[in-house]
Amino acid sequence: MFRLAILKLTGWYLLILMTISIIFSVAIYYTATDEVGFRLERFRNNITIQRSPLNSNDLYLSVEKSDASSRIILELFWQNAFILIGGGLLSYLLAKRTLRTLEEAHESQTRFTSDASHELRTPLAAMRTEIEVALSDKNSTKDELTQTLKSNLEEVDRLTVLSNMLLNLSRLDDKGFEKITINSHDITNKTISTFGDKAKLIDNKINKYFQILGDEIAIQDLLSILIDNALKHSPKKSKITISSTRHDKYSEIIVSNKGEIDAESIPYIFDRFYRTDKSRNANGFGLGLSLAKKISKAHGGDVRVDTSSKGKVNFIVTLPNA
Repeated sequence: MFRLAILKLTGWYLLILMTISIIFSVAIYYTATDEVGFRLERFRNNITIQRSPLNSNDLYLSVEKSDASSRIILELFWQNAFILIGGGLLSYLLAKRTLRTLEEAHESQTRFTSDASHELRTPLAAMRTEIEVALSDKNSTKDELTQTLKSNLEEVDRLTVLSNMLLNLSRLDDKGFEKITINSHDITNKTISTFGDKAKLIDNKINKYFQILGDEIAIQDLLSILIDNALKHSPKKSKITISSTRHDKYSEIIVSNKGEIDAESIPYIFDRFYRTDKSRNANGFGLGLSLAKKISKAHGGDVRVDTSSKGKVNFIVTLPNA
């Protein structure tokens, strides 16, 4: 589809280019021939004044004018041929570059729709199977039916989490945040408190006086995603550390945990639905880090992963200073 679109756009670019070239060529031809005619006419008048044989000179000047016109036409022909070939190549490259972003967005949207459909279909299929089994078994006890309902409720919770993440991702595509001054140490403590018993495994080393600029709820979501990701991928009961570094215009918040990430996974780790654990039974949907990336970008910052320290993974968020 996009290849045909590239060829069509190339054709339009080339048509515009050749139209302009031909118009200029015609203008150049008439200007050049008029100039040649003017000079030859002046030369003819000079010869007439000198009383040279007029008929032979007129014939000579006519031939010269015809030759000059032919040379101009030939020169313009080769110039237009060069523009046609070179312009065609440049038009194709320009059309390809113009549509590249649209093609990537289309491919990303297609993958997103496919993955989202798969993620939604899996829990729905599990719920349907459990309900059908429960209904077909006439001897099901109350405890068995209760267990089926609890299992379905867990799947409903998973669907709720997934739908909220998808909704947040779609909103971030065109959402403008109301940015205020935020104490990065305080909001990190507030985020840590939401992790219950796991909060004791999180060490907040952020400078107490660092102020950043952003939307409080969005920043809390961003930190929550990175902390949750660090806890999931750390050895059991190992601590994670949250530290900070301040620069002139921005601050870095670093969420560190013990562990490793495969080198092949690093370029894709922020892609939607990408998981280092390829199993569909793995915890999470592969949307958290993608959402974190979106939030940081929406604040004029970024988030990246650093695995240069062996046995340690650092997720580094840059956010503007207040």
